[in-house]
Amino acid sequence: MDDINEQQSPSFPKALLLQSKKYEEIVDILNALLEDGKSYTFEQVDSMVSEFLKRSVN
Repeated sequence: MDDINEQQSPSFPKALLLQSKKYEEIVDILNALLEDGKSYTFEQVDSMVSEFLKRSVN
């Protein structure tokens, strides 16, 4: 019964996230990180981008 009351974060396909104003300045990063055919929550995308930006350049 707890599962019914829990609200899930909405998820969006890659194409919609690429069009989002929230991510308009990092479209190239999203295009590289996100897979076609998968959906992501904002939290997932933010985490992936954060990890990507923290990576060191060799």
